[in-house]
Amino acid sequence: MEEELCQWQRGKFLYMAPEIAINYRKPSILADSFSAGVVLFMMLFAKPPYTFPSIEDKFYLSITYGDIPQLLEDHGCQNQLSESAQEFLSWMLCPERRRKTAKELLDHPWMGDSSRNCY
Repeated sequence: MEEELCQWQRGKFLYMAPEIAINYRKPSILADSFSAGVVLFMMLFAKPPYTFPSIEDKFYLSITYGDIPQLLEDHGCQNQLSESAQEFLSWMLCPERRRKTAKELLDHPWMGDSSRNCY
């Protein structure tokens, strides 16, 4: 099984979607949306959204439930993002069945909101 995993499991563990890091499933294109969400979180808050991709990490657990408000509260960042930015982040850092494609992310209003102050 380990040899089979190594054939397709690529990238840094910190950026892996739960379906890959925890369930060891072959990635879909939606895994890229999750990884982009990790990067976006780090760009917005200058820290990763979780310590380690494990359900024992309370931050990661919030993500596996798709609870971005709880994640932001746990990080003390709940008042630092607009509702639109929170929704956008929740489209990325969520269970695979709710995650959006790159096309859907690009169509999100937050991506085209020129009136926003950075975030």
